Amino acid sequence: MKQISIIIALALLTTIANAQNIKGSHQVRANDEVKKHQVEYAAVDSTGQDLVWDLSEVELPKWTLTADYTEEDSRKGVVIGTERGTRDYYRSEPAALLLTGFENNLLKVEYDQPELLLRMPLVYGDHYEGQFHGTSVYCEKVFSHTFGTYRVAVDGTGSMLLPSGDTLRHVSRVHSTKLTSARFFPEVQRERMLKAVVDSIKFPVDSIRQGIAMDTLVIETDTYRWYAAGYRYPVLEVISTGYKGEKPWTTEAFYCAPEDQQQLYDPENEEARKLLADNESNGSGTENGNSPDKEDGKKSVDDILQDLNVVVNNNTITVGYTLQQDATVTAMVCSTSGVVYRLQSQTGQTGDHCQMTILCDGLRRGQYVLYMNVNGQVTSQTVNL
Repeated sequence: MKQISIIIALALLTTIANAQNIKGSHQVRANDEVKKHQVEYAAVDSTGQDLVWDLSEVELPKWTLTADYTEEDSRKGVVIGTERGTRDYYRSEPAALLLTGFENNLLKVEYDQPELLLRMPLVYGDHYEGQFHGTSVYCEKVFSHTFGTYRVAVDGTGSMLLPSGDTLRHVSRVHSTKLTSARFFPEVQRERMLKAVVDSIKFPVDSIRQGIAMDTLVIETDTYRWYAAGYRYPVLEVISTGYKGEKPWTTEAFYCAPEDQQQLYDPENEEARKLLADNESNGSGTENGNSPDKEDGKKSVDDILQDLNVVVNNNTITVGYTLQQDATVTAMVCSTSGVVYRLQSQTGQTGDHCQMTILCDGLRRGQYVLYMNVNGQVTSQTVNL
């Protein structure tokens, strides 16, 4: 993982050194058409780092499903994903993807408190939880107040052996557990009346959690999504649905081939893939944060930077050092998956006492990697913001 991250960092230094916020995206996007294969896969038990998910024996049917993404005309910032007869309504925020509702021929659900599906960057061990709340209309005749809780965790990282025979590296798995319940209103006969009734109900967080804890018919949905660096949509999804505490009544798996995703017009993820492809073959990078083997005549980072000191104070990283030779020093703050969030450079001469202040406003609390590139030599260390 660190090796790939350093490779990305080195390439970014040589191609886009002036950039400040460089990253691919896992957001849904209007005008995308995504092909999926429904497959047999149920190996969801393993969690941890440096895992290998083996899909090499998975058989891909010749037919595919299509997920179409379009803009919502009446609601700014909402993207509609249409798949298997259901329209999902997504809203993207700078570092999050939310579900605001969905509908099909039988059911229409609208959330006034959306469900948080994904928070970025994907950092192993990160987890978050919350609640959703809204209205539900079944067959235009049965009206209810729907609500529930969710918990999302990045519970695995590693590589994936693909049905094509290739190996996809730098994969993160996101596991979400969603619990859903409802209150029905037999007296309500129109959707407009339903919204008025639900708006009048005081239903705070404690009430939602109590309802989920006490209700006897709570639907539990477990969703596993495998995201890979440089690809917008999950390469694999496994979705299980059933009553809380019971065996799921249905489990479905969908494979979205990386080679199919490469056909999308997706400049930001295409750039990430290109950096990986161009630099992975160079053998750049290190293990355990050590500098790569230095080329003949080149000094290591430790040789060039004397008294290197890194101090983290809330959302600010301060790097101090003394130069032992003329050098250009570039610092990058990246997610553990290699996404670059801050990039800053400065040049000095032999004997200079230097300090670099990196402001990380807007980044979520968690673990990041600080890379230092000094005249082409690289070192890294983990920092907690």
